[in-house]
Amino acid sequence: MVKTVSFAYKDSLDKFINENELTKDDIIQIMAVGDAQYPYFHLTYTIPQKPEKD
Repeated sequence: MVKTVSFAYKDSLDKFINENELTKDDIIQIMAVGDAQYPYFHLTYTIPQKPEKD
């Protein structure tokens, strides 16, 4: 499953990545948009599938 979340501050983005233990393999893209002085950060990442129980 793929999910995109947005952050107003890079510190919030970094905290989210660390708290969710995202690796470079999980992250599809990080994009900064808007005013160069005050960008918003969009993080697109994959959520690992939970194995199905037999």
